[in-house]
Amino acid sequence: MELKKGSVVAVSTYTREHNKTGFMLGYNKMLEIIEPSVIICYGTPFDEMKGNIKAIEPYNKEEIIKKIGLAEFTKKYLAGAIYPEI
Repeated sequence: MELKKGSVVAVSTYTREHNKTGFMLGYNKMLEIIEPSVIICYGTPFDEMKGNIKAIEPYNKEEIIKKIGLAEFTKKYLAGAIYPEI
């Protein structure tokens, strides 16, 4: 599949903090080649990211805590359940 210049693209920074340098190399190359009109970013954008970025957080902690309670959220979070079942 070929992406045309000005396409909408999606990237993910979620859990990419450990390889930020590699991510940014690919990200900057994508900007150069595709020149996207919008970049949907799953996770918090890195400060170095340029472009028309629309961020989507992986999950809203506050909403999950409202649904399952702080104690249950904390238990699941500490157990490594990044996405607690709701």
